[in-house]
Amino acid sequence: MNGYSYNPIPLLKQVSKGFKALKNFHLSDIRKVFSLMGKTEKIVVMTLALGALASLAVSARGFYIEQTKIIPAVGGSITEGFVGQPQYLNPILATSEVDQALTKLIFSGLYKYGSQGEIIPDLAEGMPQISEDQKSYTINIKPNAIWHNNQKLTADDIVFTVNILKNQDFKSPLRGFWQNTLVEKISENTIRFTTKDISGPFIHNLTLPIIPKNLWEKIDPASFLLSENNLKAIGSGPYAIVQINKLPSGKIESITLSSFSNYHSARANIETFSIKFYDSETDQLNALRGHEIDAAGIVPLFVEDISQISKNLKELHAAIPQYQIAYFNLNEGLTSQDFIRSALTLATDRESLIKEAFNSGKQAPEDPLTKKTLSSTYNFQTASEILDKAGWVMQNGQRQKNNQPLGLTITTSESPSNMKAAQSLQKQWQNLGIQVNIDIKPSKQLMDDVIKPRKFQVLIFSQKFGADPDPFFFWHSSQSKDPGLNLTGVSDANLDKLLTEARNTTNSENRNIKYAQISQIINSKNSVILLNQTDYFYFINPKVQNINIQNLHDVSARFYDLPNWYLETKRVWK
Repeated sequence: MNGYSYNPIPLLKQVSKGFKALKNFHLSDIRKVFSLMGKTEKIVVMTLALGALASLAVSARGFYIEQTKIIPAVGGSITEGFVGQPQYLNPILATSEVDQALTKLIFSGLYKYGSQGEIIPDLAEGMPQISEDQKSYTINIKPNAIWHNNQKLTADDIVFTVNILKNQDFKSPLRGFWQNTLVEKISENTIRFTTKDISGPFIHNLTLPIIPKNLWEKIDPASFLLSENNLKAIGSGPYAIVQINKLPSGKIESITLSSFSNYHSARANIETFSIKFYDSETDQLNALRGHEIDAAGIVPLFVEDISQISKNLKELHAAIPQYQIAYFNLNEGLTSQDFIRSALTLATDRESLIKEAFNSGKQAPEDPLTKKTLSSTYNFQTASEILDKAGWVMQNGQRQKNNQPLGLTITTSESPSNMKAAQSLQKQWQNLGIQVNIDIKPSKQLMDDVIKPRKFQVLIFSQKFGADPDPFFFWHSSQSKDPGLNLTGVSDANLDKLLTEARNTTNSENRNIKYAQISQIINSKNSVILLNQTDYFYFINPKVQNINIQNLHDVSARFYDLPNWYLETKRVWK
């Protein structure tokens, strides 16, 4: 254009000469040039070169960090201390805290509990398909599920497990939960459960850990409790047993578990998890303080037990649904009267009781049905007015009516926590002018002579609720006689109706609405006082990360979350 013509050939010749020169270039040329420089020039060149390299390294590192992220990695080991001895590492037989905790690591169920206490799939591919009549549950099993011995886990194992525990000859404590349930194999990876009646709590049964048919099917009922499989357990859980150490006495000193590389879900991050067993809480805490173990869980009675533990540990705690309860017998003469129960309830200062009996400043317990913290109902003046109005007036520091003193008896066990609570209640109610006696009985005698025949006025007794606080067995009038758990003898047609309706729906939202209504009726009856809720404290090496124990229905349930804990990390590209 405009008479101008561009000729690239001269430029290409220059580039070609440059490449030829570069081809003939050798590092020795740099040395020759460097040798001709003076001292000052050499320092300047070296400084510039080092600066360029450092800048390049910083830029490369920044790029790497920006383009990658840190995630947990498999590796490391921790050791926890347990009080007691393992006996049945078999979910069909496990009852002790030690056995139940370990089975949650070694075995898998169709479902398990998540970090918020919710039910999530484990061996199951997803949540169950519930039939229109709400009685059948069809579940697909993950096709990659295998046992620790690398045998495939199938529907046959699940049918076998359920039918074994339903057979009374095998003496499973879980038998009652499954008697009205039919289990059938639909295909190798599909199973169906059918319940006799609609049951809202049934889905929690599906957290039952499964045992391998090929290891247990040839063991008869007489040999079932004695089988070595109860200790050398083979499961399909996130951890597999690799070593059991015994003392010369035969007691088990420790068990070592290893992260199962072929686990059907994400592999557990902590590679080795060991458990050491101790005879007492004192031995366990001494081992923790002496750094013999990395972790331990305790349920303390006194805050001093907590304050003495090493400050170099991470402290976690959770309120679990286990309660110390004062039960009023509604079929006994004095406590059958609503105004008496109302006055006693109003005269109970729960916060002072917790502080006095347990030297603790913790919060009031939660309502087991609504999960809301219970508000204080303490009102000493109103309690006095109720008794005055009923004719029980103060005379010489004692409530009397028709020259008869107002008195009652608190019955409880010889557990230190129960005795302290009874003494605190005695003091509070005596301030109201009531004569209060305490009757302490050994646990077995308390059960046989007091609880089963319902022979008490006021009973202080601990009650543990499960993951689903199904209140039917505790409050329905049909459960007022042994072996039912309606200890107060409360009977109310509307309450019975709500309890039945809450059980007979699989809709969790509807159940929660009915639970709130049930709670309101129970509170209006003044039949119990929730005195205290168990606090669980867990101490662990602070190097262990991503621990969540906030929503536990049972202390052993913390191990559902253990596969998510980690010690090691690595970087991966985003």
